[in-house]
Amino acid sequence: MGFSFYSLLVTILIMLPNLLFVIFPPKNLPAQLRDGGTLLNIMEHGGRIVFFGLFLFTATQTQPLKFSLFWALTIFFLLCYFALWIRYFRSQRDFRLLMDNVYRIPVPMAVFPILALLFAALWLKAYLSIPALACFAIGHVTNSLITEKQLRIAH
Repeated sequence: MGFSFYSLLVTILIMLPNLLFVIFPPKNLPAQLRDGGTLLNIMEHGGRIVFFGLFLFTATQTQPLKFSLFWALTIFFLLCYFALWIRYFRSQRDFRLLMDNVYRIPVPMAVFPILALLFAALWLKAYLSIPALACFAIGHVTNSLITEKQLRIAH
């Protein structure tokens, strides 16, 4: 165990589009959106912080560039996530695209990065981070579903 450069690389790849989102916010962000409340926010934000801390410092994979199914799934879900971000930015930053279902997958902009992080944790053998990822996932996906429902009702 110790600091993992490969975990840092995955973290940067996952977080980079979010940084762009802060710099270039959506043009049509609804004013009255509500989240799932205190418990879900604690699970989402607390789970995220604990996950990334553990992910960065508990990975034990010594040869992460070796091909594996977990490596391939990490790359696949990262590419899916990036494709959705590209769609969002090419659409003039339409907020609804952040919550739209894709091929019947609900809130894929929340689901794909969680799956990428899960498979990255398995690939890099950062097993201690997975329970925190589960908390993060429950909070993040549930809050995203709540937002998606509000958008659907409003339109």
